[in-house]
Amino acid sequence: MRRFFPLVVVFVLLLVSFPAAGKAQTGQPVWSQPQNISNMPTGSAYPQVVAGPDGVVHVFWAENIPEYAAFNNIIYYGRLDSIGWSQPVDILIAPQGLAGMADYPTPLLSSDGRLHVVFSGGWGGQIYYTSADSASALDAHAWSSPQLLSADITGAGYPNIFEDGQGNFHLIFQSERGPQQGLYHAQSHDGGLTWTSLTRIPGTPLGTDTILADTRAAVSPQGTIHVTWMWTSLELFPPKGIFYVRSDDLGATWSEVE
Repeated sequence: MRRFFPLVVVFVLLLVSFPAAGKAQTGQPVWSQPQNISNMPTGSAYPQVVAGPDGVVHVFWAENIPEYAAFNNIIYYGRLDSIGWSQPVDILIAPQGLAGMADYPTPLLSSDGRLHVVFSGGWGGQIYYTSADSASALDAHAWSSPQLLSADITGAGYPNIFEDGQGNFHLIFQSERGPQQGLYHAQSHDGGLTWTSLTRIPGTPLGTDTILADTRAAVSPQGTIHVTWMWTSLELFPPKGIFYVRSDDLGATWSEVE
């Protein structure tokens, strides 16, 4: 019996020393501890993340500098690489200055390694576009001057930007209420340099007593664009439902709203 005692002790120690490995072998996911990557004294909101084939993770979010405005007015960027998390960098402020809005930053890492961001800005909620080479994205001067994409649409928010299999960019966003209510679509065929005119997706206006919100869009490998959104009454809650529409020809025509 004494001959086997050390073996028993070692076996028990192994079980105690490697509990995470034991969990991983049973199929349970092992997550890291939450880490504060913004570390800002102001209010951080609406984080969005993309990751590249090189393993670098890019995160964007909005901040509110309250002495200038009651809403988000500056966009920050941080990245995770083999060294760790970078210090947050304010890559742009609202096009109208800190008294204006810069919110809902949504990124795309295109197939050529460039970062593209659309966001809601302006005085009345309009969609802007900016881009930078991903290798230089921590330098605020590397980002292009924000380009206004929705000059005639106000109340615009929740922009989505994505690339289809042919290398074209697509922009989809909402105008939440009023006579311009609906979901809008535009394309870029030259990497974001120029954009087509906006078209309103048929069937998406629901009436002036309703609000559109939380628009989300994605494209499949086959080229189908899928769009979902929430709508509710002017009383806001509870929401009335989730709606869906799709295009099988990259935005030329759209399905009936479901």
